Amino acid sequence: MAIATRGSSVTFVNQDPVLHNVHGYYYIGNDRSTAFNFAQPTKGQSSSQQLRKPGMVNVECDAGHTWMSSWIWVTDNPYAAVTNANGSYSIDGLPPGTYTVVMWHEGWKIVDTQPGGRPVFSGAVVEQHQITVPAGGSTNADFELK
Repeated sequence: MAIATRGSSVTFVNQDPVLHNVHGYYYIGNDRSTAFNFAQPTKGQSSSQQLRKPGMVNVECDAGHTWMSSWIWVTDNPYAAVTNANGSYSIDGLPPGTYTVVMWHEGWKIVDTQPGGRPVFSGAVVEQHQITVPAGGSTNADFELK
């Protein structure tokens, strides 16, 4: 999982001596549309792609490497975080006010298999907490993934 701000670019590098095809899909509501789709046939080849829409982007390899998948959260603001190895996170600089904090975790249970062998995982787990950040203070939003 990675986070990027809308309009920024992400760079993909092929570190293998085999063909990869990098296919990114926007997930906005129930819409799955292509964000980018390009081949990287040689080791060391890189390509930068601009992320034009906010929302979730799933990145897959369409060159038969069904285990290769990642996610990028594209946001319109800098108030986002990815947890560390211990599951902790912090969002610094949030102005005082009331907010909804959303936790998203990709599905991890295999529920089916697509033609070609790519596993289909259970749906993402999404939880929300409303928080109020006081002036000059901080607050906590704890999530439990079961």
